[in-house]
Amino acid sequence: MLDNLSLDQIRTFVAAAENRSFSAAGRQLGRAQSVVSHTISTMEMRLGVTLFDRTGRYPVITSAGQALLNPARHILAGVDVFKGRAKNLSQGVEAEINIVLDVMVPLHSVTGALREFEKMYPDTRLSLSVETLGAALKPVIEGRAVLAITGPLSQEYPELISEAFAGVPMAACVSPAHPLAHQSASLTLEQLTGHRQIVLSDRSEFSDGRGFGIISAMTWSVSDLHAKRTLLIEGLGWGAMPLEYVESDLADGHLVKLNIADISLDWAVMPMYAVWHPARPPGIAAKWLLDKLR
Repeated sequence: MLDNLSLDQIRTFVAAAENRSFSAAGRQLGRAQSVVSHTISTMEMRLGVTLFDRTGRYPVITSAGQALLNPARHILAGVDVFKGRAKNLSQGVEAEINIVLDVMVPLHSVTGALREFEKMYPDTRLSLSVETLGAALKPVIEGRAVLAITGPLSQEYPELISEAFAGVPMAACVSPAHPLAHQSASLTLEQLTGHRQIVLSDRSEFSDGRGFGIISAMTWSVSDLHAKRTLLIEGLGWGAMPLEYVESDLADGHLVKLNIADISLDWAVMPMYAVWHPARPPGIAAKWLLDKLR
């Protein structure tokens, strides 16, 4: 008999319990009081329990009814989620999107957009990963991500759609204890090559054997900005960092900014690009997020 329960009966039960009145529940549902009373009676018969004590002027929910009230609410909430998700899918909203951010993108600047996305599209599962250089492009090329925000390396892949994005301000910096920090004039290329450079490594095959922004003959490679920042502060080399990551270190004197002359590098502002594959363009939710990230 339990299989014969309907959503209408459950909705009527919840309305009667919350309004503490069959007539008030009827007004909420747009039905006569007699219809509400009959619906509740039929539900009680099928459940084999009494949901309301009707001996008084107003129906009073029983202990059995109270025990079933929250589960009934959860059922109705689940149905609303189901209907909302089905509506979104029918309108072309993605059920899931995967995006990749280059490690150079300051996360603090995108968290607001990510929060808004979860409110705007609560039924779309958002997967986020942070990668370096070619590793940020690989999921898009292989079809595992719909969108990437990454650096100039994307320009080398004409099969991808690439739109200019907001650049990331950069700073070449070093520990105040490092010999380069004591150069009063602008540093030359020759002066830089004689000192170890801390660089980010690419965990993909897209840049095997290649160097990006490498000036020094001596390098240490790290896979994340936190490790790079630590080595810079400890005076073990020099390197370029997103300004947002080291602003407090520069202000506190833990790092100093290098003045580099006669060298063309994307260290003042690193250009960034929104990248996707033309065969897998961003859908409604992904486009909304991309606009917010901009």
